Amino acid sequence: MVDTIIPFSGMTTLDIDPDKVLEAAKGLTERVIVIGKCEDGDYYFASSSGSNADNLWDTEQFKQFLLTGETTC
Repeated sequence: MVDTIIPFSGMTTLDIDPDKVLEAAKGLTERVIVIGKCEDGDYYFASSSGSNADNLWDTEQFKQFLLTGETTC
């Protein structure tokens, strides 16, 4: 018997390996912002958009999602 593992795509409060999160986003996004905390305590930030206005807008939209749980997609 062969088991098939289907990745969970819902919301969870459990930690997930960062590489799995990044891999799951491939091919699904128009643009992306990566904000991470490094092992040394520093923060990592990278964006596929060169527009600070877009980056700020997306960050505020995500903040709203975190506060309300509602998404516009």
